[in-house]
Amino acid sequence: MGVGIAATILVIVELVLRLSGAFDYRDRPDPFGGFAGLPSLFEQQTNEGGAGIYVARKNPGAPRTFLADKPENAFRVFVLGGSSEAGTPYGYEHAFPNFLRALLEDALPDRHIEVVNAAQPGFASRRVLYVARELAAYAPDLLIVCTGHNEVVEQRLYAHLYERPAWLLELQNRLRRLSFYVAVEDLQRRLVRTEGVVIDGNEVYAPMFGPMGTKHWKDEPRDAERQRSLALMMFETNLTQIVRAARAAGAEVMLVSQAKNYVDWPVVGQHRFELTDDQHRQWAESMTTAARLEAEGDLDGAIDTLRTLLTIDAGHAEVYWRLARIHRARGDHDEAFRLYRRAHNTTLANFGTTPERNAMLAQVARDEDTLWVDMDAVFETSSTDGMVGFNWFVDFLHPNLAGHRLIAQTIFAALRARGVPEPAAGWREPDPLPTPEELYADDRSLLVREIRNKIVAAIVSEHTEEAARYLEELRRVDPDDPRLPQLEKWASAAGDATGTSTP
Repeated sequence: MGVGIAATILVIVELVLRLSGAFDYRDRPDPFGGFAGLPSLFEQQTNEGGAGIYVARKNPGAPRTFLADKPENAFRVFVLGGSSEAGTPYGYEHAFPNFLRALLEDALPDRHIEVVNAAQPGFASRRVLYVARELAAYAPDLLIVCTGHNEVVEQRLYAHLYERPAWLLELQNRLRRLSFYVAVEDLQRRLVRTEGVVIDGNEVYAPMFGPMGTKHWKDEPRDAERQRSLALMMFETNLTQIVRAARAAGAEVMLVSQAKNYVDWPVVGQHRFELTDDQHRQWAESMTTAARLEAEGDLDGAIDTLRTLLTIDAGHAEVYWRLARIHRARGDHDEAFRLYRRAHNTTLANFGTTPERNAMLAQVARDEDTLWVDMDAVFETSSTDGMVGFNWFVDFLHPNLAGHRLIAQTIFAALRARGVPEPAAGWREPDPLPTPEELYADDRSLLVREIRNKIVAAIVSEHTEEAARYLEELRRVDPDDPRLPQLEKWASAAGDATGTSTP
């Protein structure tokens, strides 16, 4: 009898919570990181004219909407990826898919153009695969896949799931359909202080982005090569499955490599093994000496000092990044380019893509005969001496407005050259896209969003001096910004955690 009463109470509580609409699992971050079922990205609604449309569950708007009944003359494109493709920090309306839509509409006025931004911040290739499988049901003509930046996040933050039995993951996945279960999850997050952080209206999990984020990298096992090998294997599998899901739906696929800020954003350097006391002492002394010699202009001496450190730990990314910076100052651009890439491909806390992931994208494009755009190479050739930095990126990996513009123009040119969706001879020359200066003049908040994002990125990377500099810039540009107190508080907490101060 007691069991029946308890069950009745639970049913009543579940009904009340469900009717309230406040505990819908679809409104919560995915706790499985793509290793269990995801709710659909789009839901069907009716627009003001009575037509059926699909609208993104989160961040709805023109770049995230398409007709339920596809017109006969439609060219329907979906763009998949993470925060870079979603337009962070500007929003979906200023991301390259929206620029691409404008170009295609001008060039193909007789076609109904739909370029739908299906990118989700934080998504890596595993969750992108789930999205691709959903999009296959919406009669796509082309899937543009840009992924690689978030692989390390998905792989490491959810590594504990690898060891869990499949039945347990499935049970948790089913339980999350219950509002009562979601309410308990919410309560647990509050009690253990893992509440999300809101950045420009987007909620992100604090364990992924926050002052405690880099602590995760330091505490995890150091079998980096095995992790790298397994992650690359999963990356290849996911990409192949994405292509095949699209092809089964009759759609073409374009794979796009990613770039990032290689030269203007320092990497996080960590040792892959424990050093002895003598090695720690030598390391600290040599780093200090190298910094002094560089400041004094003795670049050869700084290079020699840093290279002695590689005899202690040949896999320390920060040493390679410092060497790259010095070679760049000397004018040795080829060596600087090589060392910058090596630094970013070596670091354990590698926020962003790597050359090996871009190489895997190219390999899958060849093996599966997809369209291919090497944006990494385009950014390189569009930069003086191949130095890709703040000229194209807001922070460590999010393109700035000029970067989004370049991506859209490059993809547009690739589609026209391949005659997708129709031979190039029938295309008109599109109107020029607005310049970044025009966009800033039209919406001043775009600049403020950039500075906010640099502050957040500096805190995540434990670069407290840069965070302080960007905070000062935000105070100068918009002293009344309502986010300023929150960012100052967060930066101060990060400074306390790392033993530095942030004014």
